[in-house]
Amino acid sequence: MKRVVLNVDDHAAGRYATSKILASAGFDVLEAASGSEALALVRERKPDLILLDVNLPDISGLEVCRRIKADGETRHIPVLHISATSIHSDARADGLDGGADGYLTTPIEPRELVSAVNALLRLKESEELFRDLVEHSSDLICTHDLAGKILSVNEAAARLSGYSREALVGMNVADLIDPAVREQFGAHLAEIGTTGRAQGLLRVRTATGDLRYWEFTNSLRRHRVAAPIVRAWARDVTERVVAERERDRMEAALRQAQKMEAVGLLAGGVAHDFNNMITVIRGYAELALLRLAPSDPLHAELTEILTAATRSAELTKQLLAFSRTQVVAPIVMQLNHVIADELKMLTRLVPENIQVVPHLAPALWEVRMDPAQVTQLLVNVATNARDAIVGEGTITIDTSNVTFDAPYVDAECHIPPGEYVQLAISDSGVGMDAATRVRIFEPFFTTKAVGKGTGLGLATVYGIVKQNNGFVTVESELGKGTTLRFYFPRAHDDATSSVEAPRRDAVAGGTETVLVVEDNASLKRLTSRALESQGYQVLAAESPTEALELADRHPGPIHLLLTDVVMPVMNGRELSHRLLATRPDVRVLFMSGYPADVISRGGIVAPGIALLQKPFTAQSLAAKVREVLDA
Repeated sequence: MKRVVLNVDDHAAGRYATSKILASAGFDVLEAASGSEALALVRERKPDLILLDVNLPDISGLEVCRRIKADGETRHIPVLHISATSIHSDARADGLDGGADGYLTTPIEPRELVSAVNALLRLKESEELFRDLVEHSSDLICTHDLAGKILSVNEAAARLSGYSREALVGMNVADLIDPAVREQFGAHLAEIGTTGRAQGLLRVRTATGDLRYWEFTNSLRRHRVAAPIVRAWARDVTERVVAERERDRMEAALRQAQKMEAVGLLAGGVAHDFNNMITVIRGYAELALLRLAPSDPLHAELTEILTAATRSAELTKQLLAFSRTQVVAPIVMQLNHVIADELKMLTRLVPENIQVVPHLAPALWEVRMDPAQVTQLLVNVATNARDAIVGEGTITIDTSNVTFDAPYVDAECHIPPGEYVQLAISDSGVGMDAATRVRIFEPFFTTKAVGKGTGLGLATVYGIVKQNNGFVTVESELGKGTTLRFYFPRAHDDATSSVEAPRRDAVAGGTETVLVVEDNASLKRLTSRALESQGYQVLAAESPTEALELADRHPGPIHLLLTDVVMPVMNGRELSHRLLATRPDVRVLFMSGYPADVISRGGIVAPGIALLQKPFTAQSLAAKVREVLDA
C-alpha cells in the first residue's frame, strides 16, 4: 500500500516539481496551495507525511504546523518544513518549537528529498510501534516536567493509580505519593535534574486511598529548544515489597527466638547448678540460726547471709522464668481476680505521685495460668513503668476479650487466629526509641544506671508469656509512654493442676524413714541433717545405684523417696520406678533446680507428681515432706 504525502506549496512550479519527484519514488501525492486547504485535507485524508512550505498566503506554515500538532487525531503525522535558503534561523527554531519534525531548504536535490521523507516515515513507524507498546504495557509510563507536572500517561497509569487519564494529565506526581513520605520526591527531582536519571521505590496512595509501592526509573530528555522532559516508568511491586518485609520480619523474629532460646538454655543450666549452692548456703544458715540466740553476735551475720541467699534465689527464679523452665501449677482462672487481689501490693510498689488505674472488663474469659506467674508479671512490668515515670504519672491496667479472625501481624509479633484475653499495661513515662524497644526482652539489657537494675525484669515477663503460649506486643515512642499488650489463649476447660500451694502454718516433723538421693554431696548432707533435725530416719545416697543397694539392705519400711531429678546414669523418675517395683508403698517427692521433661512438659507439673523446687529452705523442705507423707 502506497504512502500518502501532502505537498503544501503556494508556488505552482515548485509544487509540481516536488510532487513529480515523490510520485516517481512511489508515493501517492496530495497537493494544497494554501494553509486552509492543507488543514482541510489533513482532517479529511490523514496523510502519512506533510511537506509544508513556511510562507503561505493565508496562514503561515508555522501556524498550520502548530494546529496540526495540537489536534489529537493528527498530532502524530510527521511535518517536514520547506523554505528558501534565506530563511532566518529564528524562523527555523520557531518551526521546530511548533512541533515540526524536520527542515529542508530549497533548492532540494531529488535524492535528498526522497531520503528525508523515507527517514521521517520510518521514524513514524517506530513511534507508532512504541506508542502501541506503551499503551498495551502493564507498567505505568508517563512524561512530566522537572517540576513534576504530568504531561502524558498511558492506560496502565490510570489503572494503577485509580485516576482517569484526563485527571492525571496536569496533576503533579507528588500528589500521588503518600503524604508521609512526600518530601522524598523533591530529592528524586533534584537527582534527575543533576544526573539525568533517578530510580528507587515510591510509596503511593491511589484514588481510593489504598497504599501501594511503585518501583520507578526516570530519565531526562533535553530538547534543543523546548523545555526538558522526564520520561518515567513505574511498576507496582506491592506484593513483592510486602512479602520481602514479612520475610525480613520472620527472619528477625527467628534470629531473636534463637538468641533468646540459646540464652535461655544457658540460664536454665546455670540456674540448676546455682540452685544447689543456694540451697546449701540457705540451709546451713538456717540450721546455724536455730542454735543461736538472737542476742548472739553471729546471729546478725548469719541473718545477712540468709538474706543474701534469699535474694540470690529470687534472681535464679527470674532466670528460670526467662528460660521457660520455671515450675508452674496452672489453674483455670480469671485475670481480673488476681489483678484485683494484687492492686494493694502494686499501689505500695509505686510512690504517691503515681496512680495505678485499673479498667477490668466484665465477663472476662478465663485463662489457664499459674496465679503466681501473673503476680510476677504484674510486679515486673509495674516496676519498669514506675521507673520510666518522671514526676506525676499513671499506670493503667486494662483487660478485655479479643478475637482474631485472621493472623495479627506487626513488626515483632505474629498472633494466630483465635480467642484471647488481653492484658494491657500502659504508663505515662518517658517512652522508648525504636532501638531500645526491640531489645527490652533481652536478658541483662537495661537502660538504668549501673547497680539500679539486673535487666531481668522484662526478660522474666517474656519467659512467662511464652511458657503460657501467649504473645506480647510493645507500643512506645519517646515522650509518649509505653504500652505492653499481653494476649493469653482463652481456656475452654475447667481442669486444674494437682499441685497445691505450700502450707505456711507451723511445720510438724515425723519419725518415718526417708531415702534421700542427691548427687551433690553438700546438698545431700544438708538435706539429711535438716530432716534428721525434724525427727526423721534418713538413708542417704549420692547415686541411684547406691540408693537401690541401700533399699535392698534396709530391713524396715521406707516411707518416702526424696530424689533429685537429673543425675548421672539414671534419672530420678527411672529410680522411682525401680524402687516402686519392690516397695510399692513408697511415696515419691522429686526435687530439682529446673524441671526436666521426665517430670514435666514445658515446666508444667503433671498431675500426681510431687515436686520440691530448688532452692528450698529447711522449713519448706520439712513442709513438703510432711505434705507428701500425709497425702
